[in-house]
Amino acid sequence: MGARSRARAMLTPVVMPLARVHSGHKVQRLMGFWACWHMSGGYRGLLDSGCWAKSGLLRQKVEFRQVFGMTVEEAWPEVTAALVAATKAAQAEFEASTSTRAKAKA
Repeated sequence: MGARSRARAMLTPVVMPLARVHSGHKVQRLMGFWACWHMSGGYRGLLDSGCWAKSGLLRQKVEFRQVFGMTVEEAWPEVTAALVAATKAAQAEFEASTSTRAKAKA
């Protein structure tokens, strides 16, 4: 079972009931925020990326806690570990393919 399938299996029981109470768009947006948070290394990583303003990050954190009842840092540690591992593997694969192409051109 791949990382995506494991994440879906773990998150579906949590996300579906929330989506019935809150709009599906809000839940999807907050799940995207959660994924970005963990893939970039947290608050400092998102802020340093230049894609998020400090006030926007703080607003998203508050809204995440209101909807999910937990902070973005403590939410689903087992899924976070799988997501971080998949991100690192994809980054390593990309770097390997890039260096292979650069060597082939030289």
